[in-house]
Amino acid sequence: VLAGALEELPHGVLVHTGPEHLVVGANRAARTFLGDRPGILGRPLAEVFPEIAGQNLMGRFDRVYATGEPFTGREWRIEVAGHVDGDDRFVDLDAVALHDPPGVVSGVAVQFRDVT
Repeated sequence: VLAGALEELPHGVLVHTGPEHLVVGANRAARTFLGDRPGILGRPLAEVFPEIAGQNLMGRFDRVYATGEPFTGREWRIEVAGHVDGDDRFVDLDAVALHDPPGVVSGVAVQFRDVT
């Protein structure tokens, strides 16, 4: 039920694991926002979404992964090559650390919505 609910959410949800930020989950809204890029699961986020390399988001996700502290961005300008509504978008986003059973950070979950 939870997986189905996440898939139907109107806001994007991306989940990535490890220090390489391997994408392990993306709901429909996230996939659509990224232009339905093929084969995103199991690949590093920076490879799936290379536009963010110069936009300081990977550094923010690295920090969430390293410290376990959440990150919130409001009206964050982000470039999305090939987005149906134009390349420059603004998003509100929240990134939180995911923890494995012993409590060690294992990944990052990001929820975002386009506020352009």
